Amino acid sequence: MLIARRAPGGLKLQRNSPLAHQIADRYGILYVAASTNIMAYGGLLGPASILVFYAIWLPRLRYNGVLCHILCRTSRITLLFILWACVSVSWSPYVATSLYSVLEYSSLVLCTLIMSSVISTRAFLHGIIVGSTVVLLASLTLGRYAIDPFSNSSSLVGLFGSKNVVGLFAELLVLASVVVMLVSRGFVGRLLLCAGPVLLGMLCLLQSKSATSSISLLIALIVLAVMGAITRFPKGVRLPLFVLVVIWAVVLVGMGYMLDLQGDVLRFFGKSSTLTGRTYLWQAGLVDGMDAPIVGRGYAAFWIQGNIPAEHLWYKFGIASRSGFHFHNLLVQSFVDLGIIGVLLIVALLVCSLIPGLLLTLRSGMQTEAAMSVAFSTMFIVRAYAEVDILGTYSIGPMIFFSLAPRLQGGSQRRGGHNVRGYGQGA
Repeated sequence: MLIARRAPGGLKLQRNSPLAHQIADRYGILYVAASTNIMAYGGLLGPASILVFYAIWLPRLRYNGVLCHILCRTSRITLLFILWACVSVSWSPYVATSLYSVLEYSSLVLCTLIMSSVISTRAFLHGIIVGSTVVLLASLTLGRYAIDPFSNSSSLVGLFGSKNVVGLFAELLVLASVVVMLVSRGFVGRLLLCAGPVLLGMLCLLQSKSATSSISLLIALIVLAVMGAITRFPKGVRLPLFVLVVIWAVVLVGMGYMLDLQGDVLRFFGKSSTLTGRTYLWQAGLVDGMDAPIVGRGYAAFWIQGNIPAEHLWYKFGIASRSGFHFHNLLVQSFVDLGIIGVLLIVALLVCSLIPGLLLTLRSGMQTEAAMSVAFSTMFIVRAYAEVDILGTYSIGPMIFFSLAPRLQGGSQRRGGHNVRGYGQGA
């Protein structure tokens, strides 16, 4: 017999129910939207906003089944990566700073895993849409434009002071809206849910002129569309067809490099061959990383005031605040901080966030979790070439990325329960 009761904050508990710890969707959307804005504007709102974030999620651990749910759905690679980041503090030349940063990072990942356990995928996606909409509206109405010193063009930097952050939130808004559109019923419902957010996201993306966000969004949408088309075929031909598409894509990319189409793409987006100085940063990072190539300097142990190589790069790139900077490449940043071991773990995390989603799609169709995993994993993989989205503390990147694997595992366990025609039960 099931006995239901409602706890504070909209948490509906059912004894002996596997979903007894889940929060009602209307509250879940609100909590995710609030968390999205805290991740966006935590630096402006101050430490109090981070305490609100913890107050939303950490108390959920006390509810029956949440901790077990987290342990069962958290991948070993995620645990190994967090453990390696924590261990790296022991050899960091700036132990206090590294320890503080890794505790922030680990607690953010923990809250993300809690979120994945107590919030349905439906509420999560809608919360991202609502939260990103608020973030971008604030960027348009209260934010500002700035001149890019490399291209001499004006771009929207919002309240962040960074066009790339504006581009990231615009990209998240568009992708989340498209995934919702794919799994919603009815043409009118799709328009009502997605048309406004998609238009807002595209407007902010154009105003920000973020090449990284534009390219990664285009590739993510193409991959999502291709997978959606493949699922229209019988199951027996999906995998061979997918392999053919992958081979065709590899050939096209190879031809593009042979014909130097990369230069044409860069010129289209107003970029130089150095990617606005990123190639110099990568070289500097690789040189510095060779001081400790296996284990790295330690988590967050490079961009610290007083570290001479960091001071040199801040000076060269005109970063007067001497903060808020990175190597603009996920693997280079991982190599400097966590060494080859960290790079291998990061690559494993990226691969294991994409491949299972692709396989689940080929096997069971375009489920909600599979579509979300394919879209966001592709986005993060492409962005890894020029950004460091999933290593930063108190940022939207880890909150999205580390929610993919637990949700995908839940979708795999419920395969066939909800497909492209609707969320279905438990979505």
